[in-house]
Amino acid sequence: MRYSSRMMIPTVMLAMLLATVSQAELRDPTRPAEWQRVVEPADVAPQNYTLDSILLGGQRRTAIINGIPRREGEQFDGARLQRIHADRVSLLVEGVLQELHLPAPPQIRHIP
Repeated sequence: MRYSSRMMIPTVMLAMLLATVSQAELRDPTRPAEWQRVVEPADVAPQNYTLDSILLGGQRRTAIINGIPRREGEQFDGARLQRIHADRVSLLVEGVLQELHLPAPPQIRHIP
């Protein structure tokens, strides 16, 4: 009995010491040393929206905006894609309706 009570005191002291360590001081050993969590606000909209392409087929309407496929009614980056037309899209950004048009195709010149 005497042996177990001698071991109990250091064990209890170690448990109390470990209980005081805050979780902020603990580091995940599997995470890279230079890793930092970046939290960006979800409601921040980019300054510019670019309409890259429009895909129409049957019941499917998709617009490529800033390089990402979007569908009618989808919300993203503080905007809502209202309508996809053959040559433009309508975006609702912070209550303001904006029209994005496809860039003009390059002109082909024939040199005689």
